[in-house]
This record gives sequence, structure tokens and C-alpha cells, in this order.
Amino acid sequence: MRYNEFRETLRVHGNLNCPTSKVNERKGTLLLTGRHIPFHVHPFSFREFMSSRDVHAKNLLSSLKQKSRIAVLLHDYLKWGGFPEAALTIDEYKKRVLLRQYFEDILYKDVAFRHRLKDINLVKKLSLYALTNIGNKISYGRLTREMSLASVETVRHYFSFLQEAFLLHEVPKFSFKYREQVKTPRKIYAADVGMRNAVAFRFSQDIGRLAENFVFLELRRRGDEVFYFEKKQEVDFYARHESGEALLINVIWEMTRRDTRQREIDGLQEAMGQLGIDRALLLTERTDEEIETPEGKIVVKPLWLWATEAGFS
Repeated sequence: MRYNEFRETLRVHGNLNCPTSKVNERKGTLLLTGRHIPFHVHPFSFREFMSSRDVHAKNLLSSLKQKSRIAVLLHDYLKWGGFPEAALTIDEYKKRVLLRQYFEDILYKDVAFRHRLKDINLVKKLSLYALTNIGNKISYGRLTREMSLASVETVRHYFSFLQEAFLLHEVPKFSFKYREQVKTPRKIYAADVGMRNAVAFRFSQDIGRLAENFVFLELRRRGDEVFYFEKKQEVDFYARHESGEALLINVIWEMTRRDTRQREIDGLQEAMGQLGIDRALLLTERTDEEIETPEGKIVVKPLWLWATEAGFS
């Protein structure tokens, strides 16, 4: 394999199960030794996307000074995602064509061809269904019935192939009982919001679900193990870092309605009490406040600020 071809594979697909290798820049070849070390190359994070537009947030003060510009870039990121070539392309038509081509390449080469699937239309139908329904819970059994398929195992296998190709991710419900965690429906998120927007059926702007997808990808990028939590109310994310730190997060783009605000707070309070966590996050478009509850503190924070502060020096 030529070195440039290897780099192009990384650029397009964003992940690689790569053999241990030694790259010879002078000869331009990749020498494989036979062992395999898996590693993931994500699309641009939001901070990397900002850097590509020459916007840098080194600390809270510099971030606040640029908050209008950063907020505009966040909208841009939620629309076009983080694939480098799409992010750096100015023409919107070219962006859309490029993102659709990525989708087709992953679907046909990394899924259908690799697993020798004959029913390519079914693979595409399931992937579009999943990408259209980001942030929603999906039941394999219900999906099997809705699509009049013969076996739920077909749906299960195809979804595993789509995850393996890093087209989408599944998030399980958190439970102390493993059996319940396995049997309950999982939530679906796209590997890149831009690619999702370019191919999925969109009946509204659905920026709230894009924001939720954005938060999931950022949590994964930070190395967190991610679940959703549900009792009487649902909490979008229960994230656990390898350091042992745990965090509850709800994402709500607009929080102007009092009943919406209270619903989000009630859900976090319930989960805080159930899990013994005394701090939670409520991420919004622009609201910034702290709410003291009997269970602990809920920090309400703009999404753009949360996404940038992890890189503050």
C-alpha cells in the first residue's frame, strides 16, 4: 500500500484497524509486520474545527470575547460536521456531494462488500432510518415488524456492521442489572452530524437532536463510557470517565418554556438521587446559571462554552 493511499484512507473513513507498521517517507511505502493495533481517527472536534477557521479559545476570557463568533461556528459545525475536507470546502454544493460520497463509500465498501451482503437496499434503508432518528431509542424487534423482515437477527447483524464501519453508534440504557441493560432499546447517534444531514430525511431543522448528537461524540472523544438513564424521566447521558468521575447531562437547545425547563431539571434530579451524583449539566444554546437542588447542583451552560473549555490552558 502506498503511503499517500494510507493517509487518504484515514482521511475519508476516519478510522482504521491498522497493522503495526513502519512508514518509509523516502520510498513512500508502508511496510506491514503482520500484527494489528486498532486505533480511531475521529473527524475534527469542534475545537479543531474552530482552529481551521483561525479561531482559538485558550482560556475563558478569550472564549467569552469571541462568543458570538464561536456560536456561529457551532451552528456551522452542527450543519456540516467535522470531516476535514468538507469542513474546509467553501462551496455548500461541493460539501453536500462530498459528504454523500463518504456515506456511499462506507455503506458499499466498508459494510456491503466487506460482509458480502446481497441485500444492499436493506442496508441502506436501515442506515437511513437510523440516521434520520438520531437521539431516539430503537427496538430491533419493532423495526423488524415495521419493515416486514423475516428475522430480528438480520436487523441486529446489520446494525452491528454499521457500527463496525463507524457510520453510527448505539448507546445502551444504564442499569445495575446487566440483563436489563442488554434487553432495553438503545439510542442511536451518527458518527458525523454533517454526513447525517447530507443523507438523512429531515422533516424540520431538528437542531436539538443535532446538539445531543454533538454532545455524545464529544463525550466519546474524551474517552467516556456513555449510557442514557431512565426511570420516570429520561436523562440524555450518564457518562463515566476511566478516572472514576461520573456526570449526568441533559441537552435542550431552547429553554424558554417553563414546563420544558422544569422537565429537564426534574429528570436530572431523579437521576442524581438514584445514582448518588451531586452535580449535573444542562447544556443549552445560550443559558448560563446554576441551580441548587436537594440532590446537588445543576450547572446550566451554553453548549459552545462546554465544547471549548476542555482545551483551556
